[in-house]
Amino acid sequence: MNRRLPAEEPVQPVARDERRARILSGSLFAAMWRLAMPMMLAALLEDAYNLTDMYFVGRLGKGAISAVGMGGSVLAVFRIFMIGVTSGAAALISQAVGAGRRDRAEAVTGQALLSAGALWVAFVAVAIPLAERSLAGLGARGGVLADGTAYLRIMAVGSIAMMLGMTLGSALRGAGDAVTPMKLMAVGVVINIALDPLFIFGGLGIPAMGVAGSALASAASRIVPALLIARVFFRGRHDQFHLHKRHFRPHGRTIAHMFRIGVFGSAQGGLRSVSNLLLIAIAAGFGAAATDAYVVGMRLRMVVMMIGMGFGAAAMTLVGQNIGAGLPARAERAGWTVTGTYAAIAAVLSVLFWGLAEPLARLFTDAPDVVALTASYLRWFAACFVMMTLTMVLGQAMIGAGDTLRPMLVTAFGMLVLRIPLAYLLAWAWGSVIGVWAALTISIVVEGALAAALFRWGPWKRVGAQHLALAAAYE
Repeated sequence: MNRRLPAEEPVQPVARDERRARILSGSLFAAMWRLAMPMMLAALLEDAYNLTDMYFVGRLGKGAISAVGMGGSVLAVFRIFMIGVTSGAAALISQAVGAGRRDRAEAVTGQALLSAGALWVAFVAVAIPLAERSLAGLGARGGVLADGTAYLRIMAVGSIAMMLGMTLGSALRGAGDAVTPMKLMAVGVVINIALDPLFIFGGLGIPAMGVAGSALASAASRIVPALLIARVFFRGRHDQFHLHKRHFRPHGRTIAHMFRIGVFGSAQGGLRSVSNLLLIAIAAGFGAAATDAYVVGMRLRMVVMMIGMGFGAAAMTLVGQNIGAGLPARAERAGWTVTGTYAAIAAVLSVLFWGLAEPLARLFTDAPDVVALTASYLRWFAACFVMMTLTMVLGQAMIGAGDTLRPMLVTAFGMLVLRIPLAYLLAWAWGSVIGVWAALTISIVVEGALAAALFRWGPWKRVGAQHLALAAAYE
């Protein structure tokens, strides 16, 4: 289990030196945009899956939106565990590429796929038999429970494609290739847009399947990109990766190192998921309109967050590769450069969301009460867009260095100490779900301030050096 990493080939430098050189020298602003633009587009395309589903499912009625929202919340559990694989692997891969160690990057990718596959098998084995019970525990009843159960079971099986896409996509982005995952994501979105109305409402001989049809369309549309991205790694046509059988021999130290980094990333994702579920439960106490407003508001909020995820991923790659190359000062400058750019964009978007709150809400629902509550959600959230950039970008920058503990602690404080208790107190004190919106805003502002302080303090640089030494020790 702890045999040496496969090294049957001589150590090779990264094939495309100019890509690595742009990250390790020259203009950080230019390097950021080369990474952030395709990453941002890929993140927006990922959100297009959800927005497309919400658009068509919204035509089925209020209960259908809730069914998809609740089913998606349970599916997020799998994504949480996947974060443990992908965040740990991406940090190690970016540092290996920064150090010029293609062989190490390939070895980590193979072990990441091995680990992710095992997680998928475990998730399916649990999710399918417990789907109905888990949704009932969230408060789903009647048609919402039946539709949500069907949605969750289909998506659980189909998540094998999501597993491949997340693992291999994070490896490419960690190596500085953000274009390939973006192109393949675009293919999946086009397929999903074509299949969604067909499977949900029926046509061309296909019966109308409602909410279950939405799940089937989403799962089917991810299969083609998953196969294409796997082909990139195994056909030897990529300039930085060519996986062989030897990369899939279990290597205990690599897997342990990967999870040592990723476990706090998973914990952070878990905290976010638990927070989301608890906030849905609080909102549900104010009726179906409040629940639907929360779900629709979250999906619209994800548009801005997906842009931030693109910048955050760029920061992670820039910091990781510069740490791997022994350039901690440049890594710190990269973090602040990306943060400042995203903050400027967020300031503009906050004005747009504030002014266009009602029209944006009407894209997904015609119910006046849901539109009003969704618009109030968007205005409260617009007030903290800029502070959110600090958490998203600087947290990912620290993760690029392999420091996942401190971003997790920021999330734990913001959500467990502030967001959930405050949401409960304000919602019931005000007698309105608006209290939940206020709690979200306050906690995001506090999290942003904490993330900035920790990044400025700089212990993540020491953590990055420790991970480099550990990786070198077991080869």
